[in-house]
Amino acid sequence: AFVALSITTIGHCIIDFQADGIQLLLLLQKSSGYHHRALLQVLKNLLTITLKNKCLHLLLQLPDFVPLFQSLARAQYSGAFTGRATTPLSGFIITKLVSAYNASEVEGNLCMKFWIQLLFSIQNFHTDPAIISILDKVCRVIFRYHGDEEYLLGELKNYLNKIQ
Repeated sequence: AFVALSITTIGHCIIDFQADGIQLLLLLQKSSGYHHRALLQVLKNLLTITLKNKCLHLLLQLPDFVPLFQSLARAQYSGAFTGRATTPLSGFIITKLVSAYNASEVEGNLCMKFWIQLLFSIQNFHTDPAIISILDKVCRVIFRYHGDEEYLLGELKNYLNKIQ
């Protein structure tokens, strides 16, 4: 699955990924000897392409994407500490946010909205230490580059309205 995602258009074209890629990612995740680094590498390629083409929202429309992301964030999670995948995953997210903000404010805002919507769309994100850890780092970058908490507060209010 990793090879198919890495060397074919499935892992490098959002249209091909929508058709076949998510299933290959799920296969990669479920395979014995699952390595979160392989999944993270595929996501890096995919997110770079979707950000460049301003179509990050298409990933949120894939029903299996959010649970896949959550399982990656929780990979090798142990009790009170975040999983081993959380550090490289949050580092990747922060790098994407910073490079997007450095490229342009529009790209930075697009990237910010994607990550906040993704993290807030995870069911019970507020009780998941791995997601909270990532969200904390994302919020720090957003405050540093964006300087506006209104968007975050609005998204949190939307989430709270959904669960009531």
